[in-house]
Amino acid sequence: MAGAPSAEAILCDYPFDHFIYPENTFFEAVNQAVRACEQIDEAVLLGVTPDTAESDFGWIVPAAGGLASPVIRPVRRFAEKPTKRVAARVRAAGGLWNTFILASKIKTLWGFGWRHVPEMMTHFVDIWDALRASTGSVPLERVHQSLPSCDFSTHILQRAVRSLAVLEMENVYWSDWGRPERILETLRLMGKEPSFSEELVFARPRADHAILC
Repeated sequence: MAGAPSAEAILCDYPFDHFIYPENTFFEAVNQAVRACEQIDEAVLLGVTPDTAESDFGWIVPAAGGLASPVIRPVRRFAEKPTKRVAARVRAAGGLWNTFILASKIKTLWGFGWRHVPEMMTHFVDIWDALRASTGSVPLERVHQSLPSCDFSTHILQRAVRSLAVLEMENVYWSDWGRPERILETLRLMGKEPSFSEELVFARPRADHAILC
């Protein structure tokens, strides 16, 4: 199909509910990850130095050595939402918070899919075949309804750990705004007053969120 992306093209994935500051420093880190992906086939995750043993975040434990540059390290293992005790041990071992911000060659992610969730990839092939046929009708709704659900971290990243690298972001404030309490925390740290009632935040029942891939 004309205009199809190269398998060597690099994709950056950004979760939609994160707060990051300052943007310029953050994008410098993203550019470092992209440049690393030009030299290696590993996918590069961005990690953050933790200030607490947070059990509601995913953790990355880097390995020794460097890939492409000294700041790009292999991933030794993941700890997804560990207990407080495990999170404290992981933090003491040099673990980083996993932002799920990722840079990767398209061929690397495509390979992850076929190795670890092949039952999902057949549906993506249906979309690709429809696009190549140029019929003008891509069965997105039908494919979406038939997709199995899976957790991106559990079913893909943790299984592909030997093909992952991590870049520790420096001088960047990062917060996962998946919970409203963290929005308040960020505003306080920045010396800002919320334009909404704090009672609304703490009166709201917490919902469990599933990550679908």
